[in-house]
Amino acid sequence: MMKVTNIKNLILKDKNILIIDKFCDNTLDFVAKNISSNQYIVVFSPNENDKISLQNSINLRQICSLYDSLLFVKNRADIAKLACADGILLDNSSIELEKIKKILDDDMIFGYIFQEASEFDLSLVEKFNLVAFNFINKTDEIQLLNGLKLNKPYFIFENNQKIILE
Repeated sequence: MMKVTNIKNLILKDKNILIIDKFCDNTLDFVAKNISSNQYIVVFSPNENDKISLQNSINLRQICSLYDSLLFVKNRADIAKLACADGILLDNSSIELEKIKKILDDDMIFGYIFQEASEFDLSLVEKFNLVAFNFINKTDEIQLLNGLKLNKPYFIFENNQKIILE
């Protein structure tokens, strides 16, 4: 039997990524148009009140389901659970992973995004199904990742746009 981690790695393989930081009137149409031709991971950062953020997450979940794409909610385990998201993307401002895992189901995909090279911790990487790097200083990113083998999917962002998925 294949380990759950290996299955999650296969699920994440070859996906594009779309980050939704701000929701506006045409966001759902924009997402549907962009994910209709390829499989995506849609990352939603809830930043409005809880009720609106939850409704936006549920709407995104429905669109992602139509196009065989994944929905990740950033830093909000409560919204990720209620919206039936596929995953959660955490950062250094999130509550502890152990507390989040008590809220979410075991089949949830757990990701972590590093914002600075000084945050990088290989033991932290091991706790997650995928990692992302969005360093402001690209020199730090190149030095850190040069020759690094993570044995899991990872994304590198530049200005919130994915430039590499390994």
